[in-house]
Amino acid sequence: MIKGIAAVVLASIALGLIPSLTKITLNMNISPDSLIFYRFAFSAFFMMLLTLAQKHSFRVSKRQLWQLIVFGVLGSGLTGVFLTWSLIYIPTGLSTMFHFSYPIIVILFMAVIYKERITRQKVAAVLLAVAGLVLMMKPAGGIRAAGVILSLLSGVTYATYVIAGKKASFSCLPSAVIVFYVSGFCAIFLGILAAVSGTLNFPLEPAPWLCLSLAALISSVFGLCMLFTGIKILGASNSAVLNMLEPVTAVLAGIFFFRESLPFTTVVGCACIITSAVMVSRESRNMEQIQKEEENASQEQTNIK
Repeated sequence: MIKGIAAVVLASIALGLIPSLTKITLNMNISPDSLIFYRFAFSAFFMMLLTLAQKHSFRVSKRQLWQLIVFGVLGSGLTGVFLTWSLIYIPTGLSTMFHFSYPIIVILFMAVIYKERITRQKVAAVLLAVAGLVLMMKPAGGIRAAGVILSLLSGVTYATYVIAGKKASFSCLPSAVIVFYVSGFCAIFLGILAAVSGTLNFPLEPAPWLCLSLAALISSVFGLCMLFTGIKILGASNSAVLNMLEPVTAVLAGIFFFRESLPFTTVVGCACIITSAVMVSRESRNMEQIQKEEENASQEQTNIK
């Protein structure tokens, strides 16, 4: 259980660096659609090398293949598209807040479809995390319906992606293999989308390629591998709530890279999210202890019989 918690925390830190790396790369005159395409293409390439190094098989069943295509493109690819385009209409803080409605969607979906029990502590952790996001949100800029809808849609698509990491048939595959296929199918989808829309461009200087490589290695490759590892251990709901540490990392990265201000409300918001993560971690460890005690009791009864 501790391994799963550590994996999601590390994933949140890595994925939280994406906004800063994206902003740095966009300032190098590369289009948003091209940036997302190249990031996934690099991710697929690096994951292919990692899969070969770990001597995993690329073989998947037909069912796993079509689920990787659907959840890869709809869950990961469209999330990137919706989130990137939402920034055209609303500020980053608002976009992040609406996107991180996805843990609530995951918890509700798991409860309704898979009959997963919703504990009071988990509900309290989600509400505390949402309050933290609201406090972190910067009020500058207007609210436009298109931006709100796009960022909410990114939360819905990402929720399906997280749930698939636990419930889809490909969840038994090694994390490196999953990320390879997901990144590859996303790159194909986004490459076609950028080419058709005429927004695909090719940077001529080495600096954008360096940033894209770092984004793929640090955020996409490492972050997604850790996230899938955590989902397999903790489940979709707990991982979704713990992953709300991602915007905290994004705030700290913005301060480090761009000397952004740190209002007191943002500090309080970060503290709320960190507290919610601690609550989920404690609940996960308590549940693990209860399961072990039940297994031991069951084993003792079996031995007596």
